[in-house]
Amino acid sequence: MVFKMHNKGQAIAVDLVIAVALFLVVLSALMAIWNNQNAMAQKQLILQDMKSVGTRTLDYMVKSPGETTTGTTSWEVCPACVIPQDWLVHLENNVKFIGLAEHDRVLKQEKVEAFCGIKTGEGHFSGGYANDNPDETKEKILMNYDYFFRLSKINVITDEPPEFELEEIKKCGRLPSSLAGTLKEVAAQVNIKRIVNYQYQEGGVEKNSEALAELIVYYTKDYS
Repeated sequence: MVFKMHNKGQAIAVDLVIAVALFLVVLSALMAIWNNQNAMAQKQLILQDMKSVGTRTLDYMVKSPGETTTGTTSWEVCPACVIPQDWLVHLENNVKFIGLAEHDRVLKQEKVEAFCGIKTGEGHFSGGYANDNPDETKEKILMNYDYFFRLSKINVITDEPPEFELEEIKKCGRLPSSLAGTLKEVAAQVNIKRIVNYQYQEGGVEKNSEALAELIVYYTKDYS
């Protein structure tokens, strides 16, 4: 009788251990699912914010001439400026917001080059504001993520069927792919695009071209 009770107690103990083990397995699985869903929800919130920030930034850049902190620019100093607060005139000191437009969605070559680099003479430029002042640039284009900006000319190959190719005009910022070989990886990114008109000079002749303005917004995390 004692022997049977002892065996029964062992069986109950084994059943209890199995039950606890199964409970822990199920609990671990549920926690993993919860953590995964929470991480996905967090990523979606970040993506939504990135899209909102990127859309606001690109729209401002292609629609606005930008402005300075003082708004002291005179028409005499910059007769071609659209508004007195044109940031290009005060490139070296009191830039508040950077805009590349002369009019709504009409980009000005001088501003694009001032932002991304080249042109020498008059306003100088060389490396461009975005490349010479990467941290300040984020603030002045209302951006709190890493970014890459590119402007490409749209060359129509055939009308029917519609076929075209992109010819890169300017780019600045840092491409996500440039992180290869570093200790960082891109956790999420969004691409925002706008069709614009690009005014430029070629051989001393004023020209206009349809162009694609692209803004890639992304954030990184360290390899774990």
